[in-house]
Amino acid sequence: MNKRSELLTYMPSLDGIRALSVLAVIIYHANKMWLPGGFLGVEVFFVISGYLITLLLLAESEKNGSISLKEFWWRRARRLLPALWVVVLGVVVFAALFQREMLGTLRGDVIAALLYGFNWFQIWVGTSYFTSFEFVPLRHLWSLAVEEQFYLIWPVVMLIVAKFGKRRLPIVSAVFFGLAVVLAIYTALVYQPGTISNIGDTPNQFMSLFGQPVSRIDFLFLGTLTRSSGLLLGAALAIWWRPWLLQNSRAGANKLFDFIGIGGLAALALMMWRFQTVIEGTDEGTVGYDFLFRGGFFLTDLASLAVIAAAVHPSSKILARSLSNPVLVWLGRRSYGFLSFSLAGVSVLSTICRQRFDTIRVCSFGFVRAGADRIELSLHRNTGATRCGLAMVGRVSPAGIRGTACASSATNRFVCGRIVAACVWSCQFGNSRRATR
Repeated sequence: MNKRSELLTYMPSLDGIRALSVLAVIIYHANKMWLPGGFLGVEVFFVISGYLITLLLLAESEKNGSISLKEFWWRRARRLLPALWVVVLGVVVFAALFQREMLGTLRGDVIAALLYGFNWFQIWVGTSYFTSFEFVPLRHLWSLAVEEQFYLIWPVVMLIVAKFGKRRLPIVSAVFFGLAVVLAIYTALVYQPGTISNIGDTPNQFMSLFGQPVSRIDFLFLGTLTRSSGLLLGAALAIWWRPWLLQNSRAGANKLFDFIGIGGLAALALMMWRFQTVIEGTDEGTVGYDFLFRGGFFLTDLASLAVIAAAVHPSSKILARSLSNPVLVWLGRRSYGFLSFSLAGVSVLSTICRQRFDTIRVCSFGFVRAGADRIELSLHRNTGATRCGLAMVGRVSPAGIRGTACASSATNRFVCGRIVAACVWSCQFGNSRRATR
């Protein structure tokens, strides 16, 4: 008889999917023209999260007969909060040194980020993901806020399912799928095509949220409710597609699942390549991408389901092995760090170096990741990492940074980024080998 503790084993192919998704997001933020639909990588993350978190809760329920909310939330906090604190602390220190005029605005961003309500804060105040302010280094935390809110609510939902719906899991899965469809329809109905301007000129592009007029685009793109469709579809798949049950599948070694998974990957690649960015300027003014909100997100979710279902099935060979290669797995296991550190780091480095060229942006991702990788792994696994993380801030002296920030030549701008990254690197270098064990 198999041990219940071994129900859910590590699935490297899911890290491979994460890696491809985070690469799409990075390319999108480096230059939207390179991959206009690269932001869909975040939607793929949502589907993976819904699938994995539901699997973890189902496995715990089958192992222990119940779900420990305290243990689940503690594991999530240990995994997510330290990296967030480092990002927020680094941004605050930088703003205090170089962007003092932004401290008042940044105060609300920091509080919202620490409370994991950044997406709703952006919706409420109107400084959304699409604004072009020069220094908004925490704007990318909206997606992490959506996931954290899901982590708070979903264990309670699954605890209720474990107690009252354990024998009706197929019905529960159908309910989750149905709710996802309802949310997709709701998104399509709430969305309004046409030019987007201020509330006086285009009142139809705004809606009321507890008496506050907010942008429909912001509400639909950033809101937890409307972005829960992918999470719910992932959860529905988890109930039907539990790996410990698939081991006894009679599908054999046929290539059906490879074809399904490769087809799903091709669909995702095509959508990322052909989709337009969320909003864009035209001759008539700023407009939203109609198809995205009228089925585009849902199609992305369905393609993601196909890839995940194929990747975790034991009969999948070509797809699973391709996604499980060491490079993609390495990147996928650090995907949270990429999303947390890289975009904030690019904003900071761009401000320091006074450089906005795409080449510097791409290099900045690499520089920031050199340190972020070590911060994330150390904070996650190493008890002494918090002390080292604080030392990181101390090693970047105000005088040193100011000197770098004042560099005017192209060479000094390049060195500027390397200095910042080197400070992060040197702090974690001593613990990196131990942290990765």
